[in-house]
Amino acid sequence: MIKISKGGPFEIVKTAQFASIQLSRLRCHGPDAVSRSQRFMATKTSFKDLDLKIGFTAKVELHGESDKLYVSQIQVSSEDDSVTRQVCSGLRDHLSKQELENKLVVVVDNLKKCKLRGVASEAMVLCADDGQNKVQLCRPLAFDRDLTGSRIVLALNDQNELTKPGKLKRSQWDQIRSGLRVGAGKPLSVDTTIRDVTYRDPETGQESCLGIRKNGNWIPIVVENMAPGTEIK
Repeated sequence: MIKISKGGPFEIVKTAQFASIQLSRLRCHGPDAVSRSQRFMATKTSFKDLDLKIGFTAKVELHGESDKLYVSQIQVSSEDDSVTRQVCSGLRDHLSKQELENKLVVVVDNLKKCKLRGVASEAMVLCADDGQNKVQLCRPLAFDRDLTGSRIVLALNDQNELTKPGKLKRSQWDQIRSGLRVGAGKPLSVDTTIRDVTYRDPETGQESCLGIRKNGNWIPIVVENMAPGTEIK
């Protein structure tokens, strides 16, 4: 049996062979061939790529071509009511028009625009969905119209780090969404089961609550009457 010590001649030969292979790739295919793994890592999407805002559902109408969709006009600025997003949401089987209209909601504001049954949809409303026909809106704990347009952050992050993210593809949104859940902590109210909405980073496993920092105060994003671990969609 031949024992080869770490860093010995055999390892030196392996290192030289690896370097030769990488150099060959570089000559034949350019830098991209060598940095494929780095490029894969760079394409991973996380919470920082998400533009979540508080919206106010100023107007909700029935979709003319679908009995499952609402068409909402959602304000996303507290300074200018004309700054709105038109959103088609499949909530008619779960929420009445009155339960959706004139409410503060959580809006995913950087999804690529699409059409649902011929009507443009510019964003998405976040809800908790238990997969058994029970759906609840995500919302700020406090109802304050001045919160409209506020950017939602993670409790563990500094708001000064926020940048304007680009548009998300559906696959990228699905990757981020997989980390969103109803939190497992204690309910925030003794009267109702109001719970935090949380995000678990797939790389670090670190879980953090979603919320808004406003005038030095922390206002959490919550859902009502949903079990811990329920998916956010």
